[in-house]
Amino acid sequence: MNMFSLSCSRLALLIASISVFFEALDIAIINLTMPLIQSWFNLSFAQVQWLQTLYVLLYGGLLILGAG
Repeated sequence: MNMFSLSCSRLALLIASISVFFEALDIAIINLTMPLIQSWFNLSFAQVQWLQTLYVLLYGGLLILGAG
């Protein structure tokens, strides 16, 4: 029984680690596309920062909503 619970905890750790990796990857992709978005929509640097902030806040809020 102890070996089973250990493997379940390792599986949970693996799943949590992969999800954090994909979260960081998503934010990195957004950071890389910001100059392209800025040039396509003729936005100022401050507007692009607000756009990124809104994206991260909405994404985090939807993650919390989905987990509840």
